Amino acid sequence: MARKNIAFPQVLKNARDGSVVIIYWDRAEYYGGPHPGVTIYRGEDGQKFDPFNELENIALGNGYRFVHQARDNHIEKDAYIADLENRIDAMKNQCPEGGCLVEEVV
Repeated sequence: MARKNIAFPQVLKNARDGSVVIIYWDRAEYYGGPHPGVTIYRGEDGQKFDPFNELENIALGNGYRFVHQARDNHIEKDAYIADLENRIDAMKNQCPEGGCLVEEVV
């Protein structure tokens, strides 16, 4: 796994156990599974937490799969924002003076 191509947080799911892990840069949080509640993992005693090791060894090695990969792509974000602004402008243009309620049909 190329370390430079991973952005955090990452959300992974284990369908068999029904559990989810969210891996942040400095910790991991586990939800559900055989032990209900949240377990916050920060690495072994005296060892700095490494999110890449958490992905490779603990989560992906135990049946977890990516359900959301953090996005660190400003071009994609800018395009999404521009699309939202265009949709808002289109709704405003359909309204008479004083405003109105518009339901957009997708």
